[in-house]
Amino acid sequence: MIPSVQNLSQESDFRDLSPWLWLWLPLIYLLINIIAAGIGHEFYETYIDGGELGSIELSSVLVLLIATVLGIHSLTIIRSLGDVRLGAWIFLGTLGCLYFGGEEASWGQHIFNWESSEAWLSFNDQQETNLHNSEKWGALLDQLPRNLLTLGILVGGIIAPLYRRYKNLHLNPTGINYWIWPTIVGLPAGIIAVSVSFPEKIYGSITGVRELPYFDISAGELKELYCGYFLMVYMWSFNLRMRQLKKGLAGK
Repeated sequence: MIPSVQNLSQESDFRDLSPWLWLWLPLIYLLINIIAAGIGHEFYETYIDGGELGSIELSSVLVLLIATVLGIHSLTIIRSLGDVRLGAWIFLGTLGCLYFGGEEASWGQHIFNWESSEAWLSFNDQQETNLHNSEKWGALLDQLPRNLLTLGILVGGIIAPLYRRYKNLHLNPTGINYWIWPTIVGLPAGIIAVSVSFPEKIYGSITGVRELPYFDISAGELKELYCGYFLMVYMWSFNLRMRQLKKGLAGK
């Protein structure tokens, strides 16, 4: 990877994110959703779900915006260190976060309250300024990226770090795998993203009714939020370790 990293040969040389950010915050927000849904569906829809301007949707846009900004900042560090492969990876990741967040916000339509043009109305089946709800390309621009991201989270964010922890394996910072593979900080958000819709699907397969009788949370929207949260902590962890690397090299 970067030749100057040879003096930093252990994962322990780098400090990762605070547990409050990657562990407790996603768990607390999930608990808030469960409690609010248990209080009453009307309460939940009014104060938590709330459609395009609800806390779930706005939180999704926020975490993806943060992920995009962190990706852009990381690119400036990578440029100064001169690693093309790593730069290409983070560039693609940043574009993905920008697309995901922009589509979630309909590129600002619901926040700034504009109406879609006639061209978009003929293209989009929900009268929104986004691509993933298009009648013709919805499967390609919505389901495919979502399924690929879910698979990536399952393999890279859940299975890989648990396997490394079980086998007591440590990636070397001099290799590109250390920087590309997610660390343990993505595990809570990843598990929630992959599994949050399981209770609804299991109950639906048994009863034929998709809505849970109690704690009927908005599983689909929460899955999108936690996918976005996973991307944010991934970009944040990468950026934090990159800044430590740059600082360490500058001090040598």
